[in-house]
Amino acid sequence: MTKEKHSFLNDKVIPFASKLSQNKGLMAIRDGMGFAITLIIIGSIPLIINSLPIDG
Repeated sequence: MTKEKHSFLNDKVIPFASKLSQNKGLMAIRDGMGFAITLIIIGSIPLIINSLPIDG
C-alpha cells in the first residue's frame, strides 16, 4: 500500500469508522442482526433435513 493511501486511511477513514462503531443505535442493530441470523441458521437445519429425499 502506498504511503498516501495509508495516511488517508489513518487520518480519515479509521476515526470515522471508530465513531460509527461506538454509535448505540448501530450497536443495537448489529447485535440484533447477529441474534436473528443465529436463529435463522439454527431453524433452517431441520428444514434442510426434512427436505432430504429419503423414502420411509
